[in-house]
Order: sequence, then structure tokens, then C-alpha cells
Amino acid sequence: MNTDQEWEKWGKKDPYFAVLTGPQYRSGSLTPESKREFFQLGEDHFHGILEACLRIEPGFQPKRTLEFGCGVGRLLMPMARICQQAVGVDISDSMLKRAAIHCQEQGLRNITLLRSDDSLSLVQGKFDLIISFIVLQHIPVKRGKAIFSRLLELLEDGGIAAIDVPYARVGHSRIYDADALRPLKRALRLMLPFIFRDPEMQMNRYSMDALLTRAQRSGIKNVHIEFSARGAYLSAFLYCQKGKRPRPEDNEVNSQRSR
Repeated sequence: MNTDQEWEKWGKKDPYFAVLTGPQYRSGSLTPESKREFFQLGEDHFHGILEACLRIEPGFQPKRTLEFGCGVGRLLMPMARICQQAVGVDISDSMLKRAAIHCQEQGLRNITLLRSDDSLSLVQGKFDLIISFIVLQHIPVKRGKAIFSRLLELLEDGGIAAIDVPYARVGHSRIYDADALRPLKRALRLMLPFIFRDPEMQMNRYSMDALLTRAQRSGIKNVHIEFSARGAYLSAFLYCQKGKRPRPEDNEVNSQRSR
């Protein structure tokens, strides 16, 4: 199953529900109130991420930001309001078109929207802040690990990447594990399309050992982890800081030594 094609199907059919799987966000049920709630949750979540970054690096003020898997712009728009440039990437052209409409409605002119691929080949330059929330879980693990490393490569020295990943499934025996049943679901989807009307949405888990190894090899010097749970999955928000942002007092000391 091509997860990129499935995500484009979601972008065409049910873009808000694909991001937050609440029944009120279905295309047939979406109201002005639920749409406002959808974007307000994005605003609140972004500011929660920013507060965590400030605990890691007091005075943190990102100028250039990147969101991997920006969807319809739920987190991207609040990012753009506090920085000079915000770049959003997504694999779905339909999601990007809808994000462009929302950004235009809000009068945000400092946003660049790009189609994603695993190497982020269209992304140029480095970033102070990189965010990816509830995205990697929908990407097969081998690809997701490579994307994780690529995102860390795009960090400026002292920059922070805030990346959300599920790492464990709880409360179910292996026989009922969604991962174990995935081949069966795919076969049923092909045989009984009138029952499985939604596109596929994978839920993949990542090894913390593998991600932390990649982080260290990418020059990450500081990792802060915040845990959460969504349904049957335990997730970790990894705040990865590359190198160390120079402090003003450090620059002053270096200047005095050079005299």
C-alpha cells in the first residue's frame, strides 16, 4: 500500500478528519464552530511547543521555521505569526492547496508551501525550529527514520526540532495488534471496498533506541522528552537541540580573549 497515495486520497476526501480523527471534523459534519475549534487546537498546541522550547533554551526566538506534514496549515499559521519565514511541506497536493487558502484568508505572506518527498529535496537552507506532529506515525518506519535524520540535518546550530513519534502499543495482546492484522485488513480492503470506504491510515511505532542513535549522529547535543498517550499508543515528543546556541556573554568572553 502506497501511504503517499492514501494521504492524497485523505486530502481530497476528508482533510480535517485526517489530521484530527474526531467525527466533528468529517467533511459532512464540519461546522464553522468545529472548524474554529480545529484551528484553535493547533494554535494552542504550537504555543505549548514554543513554551517547551523556551524551557530548553531561554530567550529562544526562531526566525525561520519548518513544519513537516503541515496538512491544512493548523500549526503552520501560528508559526508564521511569530517568525520571519515559515515553510510547510506535505505529500498531499490537496492538503497544500487547502493550506494556501487558509494562509491567504489570514493574510499571511511569509509562508512557503512545498510538496514533500523523503529527502525534502525542495527545501532550501537551515531552520531554527522544525516541527512534525502526528505525522511520522503514518509513514512506514524505514522511511520515517530516514526522514527523521534529514529533518535534523536541516537544523541550524542551536536550533530545536520538535518531533512526535509513537513508540509503544498498550492494552492489547499481540493477536489483536493492529500491526499484526495489517496484511489481513489490506486483503479485506481489496475484496470488500464497500465496507472499507476510507483510505488507509497506518499507525506505526518507532524504536527510541534507533531515533536517539540517529539524533546523536546528527549532532544533537540535548534531547528533552515529553510523554503523551493517544488511544492505545504511547507517544514521545522529542525536542532535539543541535549543538549549543552561543550566549551573548560567551561572545563577550571570546572577544576579550582575542584582544
